[in-house]
Amino acid sequence: MTAHATPIIEFLSVTEQLTDDVMLNLTFTFLILTVAYFIVIKECNNVKNNFVTCNF
Repeated sequence: MTAHATPIIEFLSVTEQLTDDVMLNLTFTFLILTVAYFIVIKECNNVKNNFVTCNF
């Protein structure tokens, strides 16, 4: 019984680990994009659309 149950348990723990990694990566990416977005808006306000055309 344990021989059949162990691979399933291992699979579930690996899947859980992968899910955690993906969520961490998504959160990290979202934070970077948010910061980049605000930096771009700030730059656009500084430059007054001379170099970049900002359609936000």
